[in-house]
Amino acid sequence: YMWQLIENKQKFISQIMTSKSPARTCNDVDETALSYAEVKALATGNPLIKEKMEIDVDVEKLKLLKKSFQQAKWQMESEIKSRYPVEIAQRTQTVEDIRCDLNAYRKFKDNNEDFEITLLDRKYTNKEISDEDMKKILKAGMNAPSAHNLKPYDLIVVKNKETLKKLADCCIYSHMLNEANAAIVVCSSADDKKTPYWVSDCGAVTENILLEATTLGIGTCWLGGYPDLEKTKKEKSILGVPENYQIFCIISMGYSAENRKPNDNYYDEKVHYEEF
Repeated sequence: YMWQLIENKQKFISQIMTSKSPARTCNDVDETALSYAEVKALATGNPLIKEKMEIDVDVEKLKLLKKSFQQAKWQMESEIKSRYPVEIAQRTQTVEDIRCDLNAYRKFKDNNEDFEITLLDRKYTNKEISDEDMKKILKAGMNAPSAHNLKPYDLIVVKNKETLKKLADCCIYSHMLNEANAAIVVCSSADDKKTPYWVSDCGAVTENILLEATTLGIGTCWLGGYPDLEKTKKEKSILGVPENYQIFCIISMGYSAENRKPNDNYYDEKVHYEEF
């Protein structure tokens, strides 16, 4: 009788305290409780009862495994039915859009006509970015604020068309590099001990570069890198970046073919005075 009470108590206690799936699914048996059942069986001294209890233990364990399998199966079925079709459709459409853009570019290129491309509602020409403008942009980036003035960044200027195309292939969202006039790669030694604010510093550098480029009439697009290590690993291989470095972002650049008004956003709901 006492062992029966202990067994029942253990069922409730372990279901509350454990972080395993039995707690989340409110099963009325778990491994700890089953061990108490085995002790109770041993106390009876009857080998047949002991054998029955062992079989019961195995059956309950199989039930737990079945429930775990069913949960995993239902989750996979849900993703296959709802999530994956949407992602496949989006990526298929993106690939088709890129293919159309490339065909249009080749048509104009073969006819030796002035080329102009629209990316994300932005028009770019095939005019090269001058060394003078590039130096102004780099200088603006280097004048960004830096924690303890450590400046934990390096900037790689890429103008080679073949290299730009290789970088474009690293990610489906980097396709604008195929037609970019140039790109600036912001990277860092990413030493969290010596320069713990390297991410913030690289962000400040990037923002200054974007602002200066806009002032010079050069269109830009910020292509995120870190912490997508799978993407940046490919980019590091192409650019010869040391293994211990991280690529924070790549900035796609090109002279704009249109006069666009700058953003004039202001959101009252995002501003708080004195406290949140």
